[in-house]
Amino acid sequence: MSPKPLLCSARFCLDAARRHTSLGIAAGLAIAGLFAAGDVRASFIGPQRVSQTTFNAYLGNNYFQDFESISGSYAPLTMGDAQFEFEVSAVNGIVVDQGLLSTNAPEPMTIDFGGSPNPVFALAGIFLNTDFDFAFVDGEMTFSFTPSHGPNYVTPVPAPTFIGFLSDVPITSLVIYPWFEVFEYEDPDNPGTMLTDTIYYAYPAADELVIGDTTGSGWAPIPEPGSVAVFALLATVAIPAGARLARLRAFGRG
Repeated sequence: MSPKPLLCSARFCLDAARRHTSLGIAAGLAIAGLFAAGDVRASFIGPQRVSQTTFNAYLGNNYFQDFESISGSYAPLTMGDAQFEFEVSAVNGIVVDQGLLSTNAPEPMTIDFGGSPNPVFALAGIFLNTDFDFAFVDGEMTFSFTPSHGPNYVTPVPAPTFIGFLSDVPITSLVIYPWFEVFEYEDPDNPGTMLTDTIYYAYPAADELVIGDTTGSGWAPIPEPGSVAVFALLATVAIPAGARLARLRAFGRG
């Protein structure tokens, strides 16, 4: 049986008839409740997406990395200073090239802050989907935080985009999912049993990454472009790493 596409681009797997009804109603109620509370720090818990102006206004001590001084393949990559530190990993490894932090295969990228000397309350960067050659790919991206006090953040990325978050609790880790699609198919060894796989169509990438703490006592979150952050089905599928490392080695960077 051929795979049946369910719901594209990091959306919760709902059939087409329900896609714009139950999900839309729930999302509308969620965002209405958020903004009815007054958009102040005390009215929500966990990372909230904010504008670049708001992020800059409330950013305190921080560590900045533009990935211009390093290149190569890592498993994992750890960077930081005496105040803040992060570790980046992916199943098939991490690649830094052309000033971009990315993955060696089309798959999620995890940024962990567990080893940071100080807790991380602010995180931002320029985020994008790329193809094998690091060229921009138009598509959605999903941001999944730990600890999680709400839904994942799903946003269209029509160009390399500033995306920033402020939190009232320390951020332990962030998983960045590139543009993907979930497929449903019948198990060939178990007729009648339906399985799902996730196909990733791009490599997640980041530039000008900033992590740090916050100053001040309140900020206003912004609504997600298009609608609101929604839950995403985070299935995984094994995809070979391919020749991305070989390409780096060919340029003498591996």
